[in-house]
Amino acid sequence: MLARNGAGLASAATDGEARKMGTGKCQSSSLPKPKIQTRVVLAELTGSNTCAALGIVARSHSPILGLCHRLIEAGVDPARPLHAYRRTTLTLAISSIGYGVRLEINAKGTGFVRHRAVRAASPMRQNLRGAA
Repeated sequence: MLARNGAGLASAATDGEARKMGTGKCQSSSLPKPKIQTRVVLAELTGSNTCAALGIVARSHSPILGLCHRLIEAGVDPARPLHAYRRTTLTLAISSIGYGVRLEINAKGTGFVRHRAVRAASPMRQNLRGAA
């Protein structure tokens, strides 16, 4: 069924009805482009420090992030997403392996932050000679 409001046609029951209405032409430039779907890498967490996917095993204090590094080294497409499971429970979903490589565990161990090659040291009091 079609509904009509003051601004024009509100909805169509099917895509075919929408094409029949209006000018009769379907302009592809106005239609949303579908996203290219990439296959998800499924990883399995075992224990507290081991993660495996595609025959690659990573053991570290952050095994999922370590696995991202190992997958990139093995030549896996960095745009592929990664889903890590512990048995049947999804524990972490990373939007892309390349993004996972740029992460590290934060100082409190409760989340992730961007990886920085050099960290600033905590501020120190200067010991000045002759300032006593």
